[in-house]
Amino acid sequence: KTTLISIIACTDLPTSGSAEIFGLNIAEEPEKIKSLIGYVPQENFSSPLLTSRENLLYFFQLYGLSKNEATKLVDDLLEEMGLSQDSNKRVSHYSGGMRKSLEVATALMPSVENLILDEPTTGFNPSARRRFLGLLKEN
Repeated sequence: KTTLISIIACTDLPTSGSAEIFGLNIAEEPEKIKSLIGYVPQENFSSPLLTSRENLLYFFQLYGLSKNEATKLVDDLLEEMGLSQDSNKRVSHYSGGMRKSLEVATALMPSVENLILDEPTTGFNPSARRRFLGLLKEN
């Protein structure tokens, strides 16, 4: 499962054969595919030394959003993911569910057409899990 997800998300290339996502060949256009897919691996990747706000700003600017665009998107996503109140705390102080919410928020770029989630609700308590699954249904 992990290898297939990595190939679909273009974090690894296939060693043989070929695959297409949205009609684009994985080996020939991985950057274009990456701009269309939000990928949340099972392991956490955000920096525990930064706040959730700083993590999101970093990733969104890394993907080419201006500081103003990134700031607006960060504010909206922190609210949607239930992290606004703790947005200035270091991620190292977050619960597992809060950390997973941040990881998912990181994958929600404006250009994303599909999300690939590997064990997305690991670490969520029941109410956070319901909120998260409701958010996915809405979007």
